[in-house]
Amino acid sequence: MLKKLLFFLIMISSLSFSNTINILDKYNSFNLNDKLEFETFEKAYLGYLQIPEKKSELLAIIDYSKPSSDKRFFLLDLANDKVLYNTRIAHSKNSGFEIPIKFSNDPNSFENSLGFYLTLDEYSGAYGPSLKIKGLEENINSNAEDRAIVIHGGDIANDSYFETYGFLGRSLGCPVLPTNIIDNVISLIKNGTVIFINGNDDSYMEESKFMKKFTSFNLNLKTIPSI
Repeated sequence: MLKKLLFFLIMISSLSFSNTINILDKYNSFNLNDKLEFETFEKAYLGYLQIPEKKSELLAIIDYSKPSSDKRFFLLDLANDKVLYNTRIAHSKNSGFEIPIKFSNDPNSFENSLGFYLTLDEYSGAYGPSLKIKGLEENINSNAEDRAIVIHGGDIANDSYFETYGFLGRSLGCPVLPTNIIDNVISLIKNGTVIFINGNDDSYMEESKFMKKFTSFNLNLKTIPSI
């Protein structure tokens, strides 16, 4: 207990206003209040800062805590504080009907996996233009490549599908974007962009290597040490 307290005091003493990041100010710069909850942005941004392999100042957030009737895909330009895309995105068939409630890293689960990813290269597959992604979290999404989890377009994510059925269709595990934007999105985020998939799963915060170091420190203070 004494060691933990000493470590905490050392961390506090090492901080100054010059080396902290105000996450709330960053969140407010995107005017997302009625679209994306602060807590979801906070998790995504904290993880983004910890991923040295990233090659882009764009951040993609997929908010699977929301129903498919919501526009759950966000592509943010962190350098210019701009929302480039906010649109529909479909989830997988075994994760849930309207709101995903089950997530898995297991092959053949036909469920989505939460957490942080890096985009890889694009290719043309069975569903047209597609983007390979690499899961960065062991036991959470590390099997993404083996499972052939990619981002692709599909009619099941189009507005016309939602207008007909009142919900989006579901995939075999891949996040699916509307067909009319998939080319543009892939061209923007391929080869090194961070993607964060959020969902209603309390265990994620306990298991994620990107979240553990912040959960007991200062998530509620709205500022973090620069990373």
